[in-house]
Amino acid sequence: MQMKRLWIVIVVCVIPTLCWADTVKCWLASTYDKDGDGYATMNVNKSKRVSVTTPYAERMTCPDGYVIKRGDCDDNNADVHVRRPEVAGNGIDDNCDGRVDEPAFYYSSLGFDTQTNSFGMWVRVNDSDVLDVWDSSQVQATGSGWAMMPMVRLAYRLEIQKLTDTGETVTTQTTTVTQMYTFGSGGLVHIPVTGLDTASAYRVRVQFYRKPTYTWWDTSVSVGARSGWFYGMTTSKNPVVKRRVRVILRGLWERNWSEEHAMVGYLGAYQADGLRFGAVMGEYWCSEFYSYVATSQAKDMGHQASVGALETYFSGHDLWFDVTSGKMAAMKSFYPNMYPDMITTTDVLVDGRPGDYLALDTNSDGSSNHSAMFLAYDENLDKIWTIEGNTSGTNEAAWSDRQSRSGGNESAVTTRNPDHVQGWGKLGKSTLF
Repeated sequence: MQMKRLWIVIVVCVIPTLCWADTVKCWLASTYDKDGDGYATMNVNKSKRVSVTTPYAERMTCPDGYVIKRGDCDDNNADVHVRRPEVAGNGIDDNCDGRVDEPAFYYSSLGFDTQTNSFGMWVRVNDSDVLDVWDSSQVQATGSGWAMMPMVRLAYRLEIQKLTDTGETVTTQTTTVTQMYTFGSGGLVHIPVTGLDTASAYRVRVQFYRKPTYTWWDTSVSVGARSGWFYGMTTSKNPVVKRRVRVILRGLWERNWSEEHAMVGYLGAYQADGLRFGAVMGEYWCSEFYSYVATSQAKDMGHQASVGALETYFSGHDLWFDVTSGKMAAMKSFYPNMYPDMITTTDVLVDGRPGDYLALDTNSDGSSNHSAMFLAYDENLDKIWTIEGNTSGTNEAAWSDRQSRSGGNESAVTTRNPDHVQGWGKLGKSTLF
């Protein structure tokens, strides 16, 4: 009888992160992503997801045939989905935010015309009706050899909210647009936002109007959809505060790349997920986002890949604080000598400055699992405004609580419950150049 050799094969995983497996919840693409754009329809419930095993390094997405994010408002058109830039003049809600051809904003890593009491916005006009008003205002009727004023003007109003109290809105007067750069089916307008407080974060949105020239009172009529929110910040003459502001402006610029233009993050057209910020494939990249944004202004920040690494960084500068609330805060008030270094969530809200680092406990299990950049505490909402990586943006379309406007795994401006704060890293003179 011929003897058969028994071969024992031992497989060694050279790169562990490629060999480990993880379970993710996904929607079946053939049922819920019929146009194949990578997003399930906006109204599909999370209960319709199924558990799928995927390589550990790909756990932030789903295997072929499945999708991990929802929010598509037209599952018959692959060019329509969340995180898609609005296309000028096509009469379609391209980005599923509930508006059609709404104005969009450009951002810069240094901001535009950032001053101590003002900043500028470059607004892209996408609505053909708005452009028609502008064109009409440029046509001058002639008679008897002399030029007459145009009958209508293109104008705008701004709604301005300071992030420390979004319950108060300042609405500006109707202001005439004096210059627009037109190209194709769109246009570009520079709008100054003035009368602001120093070193403060704001959000602003714009509505265009058709304003009659010959009238004693304002009979302006709105034209086109109102924009979403533009986020900006004023600067200061203080050099340390200037550094903080630059951190924020860079964070807002990165957020614009990710949330509004889908260049970074889930299905990113430039670099998927957190690769732009130094994360490895499949890694939750919230901490990488913070360190990437802050490193241009913070000494020795480098590449910090976790909450713990950022805690160590700020601890090395004696600027790390454990944050407690509830019963522990009460203990501090009764036993101040026993807990001299303990601070409460309220302390962070009062003393925190834009650009500071926050360690968050988003699942309320008692440990920090997420990184965020502090923007402001909103007294109206009792929420903290933050810029975050590897998170989900917000949806302004109140008519559908099931619509997931955000694509997920992106950079976004969002709000957080103050009780989620577990740690606070304070940018100061010793950390900033």
